Amino acid sequence: MKISLISSGNIRDLELKNQKIELSSLRGILELTLGPEETAHIVVNNSEEENLSEGTHQFYSVFNNEKKCAVRIRSISGGRVVSVQYTLYQPFGAKIEEHSIGNLMHFTESASSVVGEGCSLEDVFFQAFDSGRITLLSIVQPLTGYDNLNLINNLQSTISQKVRAICSSPKQGTRVEELVQDVSLVKRINTNALSHLSSHTEHWKARTLSGLIPKRLRADIIEDEINIYENLFFKMAIDDISDYVTAEILSLQKSMEKNSIAIDWERYGNVINDYRRGELIAKLTRGKDASFLNEENHQFAEILDEWMKISRILLTIKSSAFYQSIDRNKHISKSIHLTNILKNDQRYKALYDMWCLVQREKQQNKETKGITGDVGQTPSVFYANYTCAAFLYSMHLLGISFDRESVVSFKDGCIQVNAFGMDNTCYYRIQSEWNAYKELELDVAVEEKLEVAFELPNCSTADFSWENVADFMRVDGNNAIFCRKPSPIERNNIYTLCQKPQAIVRQMSADRRTSYKNTLRIWREWVDFVLSSTCLRNPGQKSLAIKPYFIASEADKKRILELSDMLFEEADENNRTAFLLPTEWINYREVDDSRVLRRLLNFGDSFDEVDEDDLKNYRLSVLPVTQTDVGSIQRLMKLISLQRSVLMMEWQSEQQTKCPICQEDNIHRTAQNSWKCDNLSCGVEWGKTRCTTKCKEWFYWIQPGSDMVKKLRFQDVQCDTPCEAIQMHENIFDRYVITDFEIEPDEGSGNVKIYPICPICGGRRKR
Repeated sequence: MKISLISSGNIRDLELKNQKIELSSLRGILELTLGPEETAHIVVNNSEEENLSEGTHQFYSVFNNEKKCAVRIRSISGGRVVSVQYTLYQPFGAKIEEHSIGNLMHFTESASSVVGEGCSLEDVFFQAFDSGRITLLSIVQPLTGYDNLNLINNLQSTISQKVRAICSSPKQGTRVEELVQDVSLVKRINTNALSHLSSHTEHWKARTLSGLIPKRLRADIIEDEINIYENLFFKMAIDDISDYVTAEILSLQKSMEKNSIAIDWERYGNVINDYRRGELIAKLTRGKDASFLNEENHQFAEILDEWMKISRILLTIKSSAFYQSIDRNKHISKSIHLTNILKNDQRYKALYDMWCLVQREKQQNKETKGITGDVGQTPSVFYANYTCAAFLYSMHLLGISFDRESVVSFKDGCIQVNAFGMDNTCYYRIQSEWNAYKELELDVAVEEKLEVAFELPNCSTADFSWENVADFMRVDGNNAIFCRKPSPIERNNIYTLCQKPQAIVRQMSADRRTSYKNTLRIWREWVDFVLSSTCLRNPGQKSLAIKPYFIASEADKKRILELSDMLFEEADENNRTAFLLPTEWINYREVDDSRVLRRLLNFGDSFDEVDEDDLKNYRLSVLPVTQTDVGSIQRLMKLISLQRSVLMMEWQSEQQTKCPICQEDNIHRTAQNSWKCDNLSCGVEWGKTRCTTKCKEWFYWIQPGSDMVKKLRFQDVQCDTPCEAIQMHENIFDRYVITDFEIEPDEGSGNVKIYPICPICGGRRKR
């Protein structure tokens, strides 16, 4: 038997012994080679493969929530049994909260119950989202479980009175140690003192006729013992309660921050005339508008203040001499044995009762959030199902409609999609593909909805048979509309549309034959004109690969760079690629490097020379997408809108005819290379400009109408940290803006000026 590890394109043989293996890539393959008369039994996590025989077998790493993949191998060869376990793990991934996995699991359960064996995207799946049968956002409700504040009040009174009293006067046991001491110091002779003295002459002072005179004796030393069972319980209980309190504080803080993000998103939308943001927030949060979220934050703040009081008391307890004196290396089981002290000492009993209450609250919270049993074995599948559905619904919110043949289904718990959609400017083909690692890739093909119209010639076309050209042209009234440039064979089909069999021509009268020849001439001249027209072209086409990965980086610069570098290696060289990660953006507040943070939230803009080959010109995107962040849906909407807008502007490079956002033709040129949409509900400005600082390349930009930008006050866009600045930019320049902008104060007015950042090299210039 031979076992090899395949990772990052490299193969190395493994020793036949239990070991942990740190991968240097996102995944790995264990390859098992069995010789003649060898058999093996394999367990990968909880998936079993029995009775493997001679040959080569591969097993793909599917990681659980601990970022580990356990592979157990038991082989038999000639009566010899070999058992070995390998644990593959990803060192750069942070543990994702259990309740998040539970939410993802429930999303899969609710979505699959709606879908059944397969259903229509438009008629069933999207309707389930609109009606609330399936929820895309699972906003944390940190007040669940203590609406009346009983838990907080009990904690405060118990800890401040009973527990503090234990610190002042704890119960102690006694410890007896044997020690050889000078006779003058001995207070309690050990029962074995005489036998010990008789065999140790060095402890004799003198020997007389009457017996021995000792110089030293073995004595019993009685000392107070702090590390009794009840005090070990005290430490464990305080640690558990402290962890619970900290978790509640973090939950409240995260909820408040997420509410604030949604509030700011709507507020900035009102400033720049994007009133649909409020509608989107209400739809995604089940009717919660900005005023509701503000009121909710006031409630959260009051509760947070109470939890902070408890936290401060616990901090003083953990700083006490008594707590510090308890041996941290000694532990007890959580199956507590109720000793007399725990039952009868009112201080210890109060702590025990409080600890039991906290344990029940923790269990109740788990059950409320649906976290029962093992949810961590296939979290990548749950996440892929969620992001796929969120992406499709984001397309729906952007006004992309899908035909009745577009379906979604579940197979072995994995979402399957085969869909065809369209809007005013593009066709979209979306197909799902799953690999052996249980990883999903959504292939999104975008094709320009090209319609080039030519007025039909002044001749009779009533008896023309248009079926032969239906693949690339149609007739609408007096116009022939082409959707693409015809092939040589198809060109011939156009020429022959008016031709009749010679047998029929010979039977025509002279006048009729003359009319037919005239029609034939006019038609061929018209075809020559059409086929030579520069307006006739093939539609533009692009592909986008959506790859969700259930892995989040630690809030550490080095780890962020490691993870993003590995993602970049996974990018499709021929297509644009978007990676979706379960990244909680607010967890990265302490990272003070905006370039590093941009590795985790980027739509394909280059912000640094180092990143030019990876993040540039919208080729590669990395987006945080989670169930608890209202910004996730707008990021997906922006991803779709950005790709569509850039393609539209490229396809219309010679002459912009439609707004890249609302797709209407009510536009006007404002300068040589810039345009403005005149629709009151849109009003964006767009164009192209040249980078003058670094790469000198032309790039496209879109911004809210300049009259709307003037409403922004510079004091409203000041941020203390890079994390806040990126979040603020996202709130202002959201789903309809393709480039990021540098914000500068407008001297004198207190307003701002914005200048596009080159997405190719990160250069700045004033337009």
